[in-house]
Order: sequence, then C-alpha cells, then structure tokens
Amino acid sequence: MSSNTKNDPTDPATKRPNSPPLNCVGNKFIPMDIPDFGYEIQLLKSASCNDPISLFDLYYSPEIMNELV
Repeated sequence: MSSNTKNDPTDPATKRPNSPPLNCVGNKFIPMDIPDFGYEIQLLKSASCNDPISLFDLYYSPEIMNELV
C-alpha cells in the first residue's frame, strides 16, 4: 500500500488520502472544462416515454415488486 493512502474505516477495500483535510476555502468557483458530447436517449422497444408504468418496469422487475410488497 502506498504511504500516501490509508484504508477507509467503514470499508477496508476503499483507500483514502493519508493527509489532513484542507482548512482553507476559496471565494471563486472555477468549473472544470468538460467538452460537449452528443447523446441520444435509447429506450427498449417495450418502453414508451408516454407510459410511466413501462418506464417504471425498466427498473423494477416483478421479483423486486414481490419483495417490496
């Protein structure tokens, strides 16, 4: 293990910086320069933007609903 990291006490697989937190604050926010990217929303053929239930069903299977109920 690197000397500049330590294990997170809540999850030993997670590494944290081995340095004290910064005590200073800034007075100006400078956002990161992120390039624009193209995107396209692609739904399954069984889902419809006009049918909320079909969108809900994408995330919650009948097995999960049985567990919730």
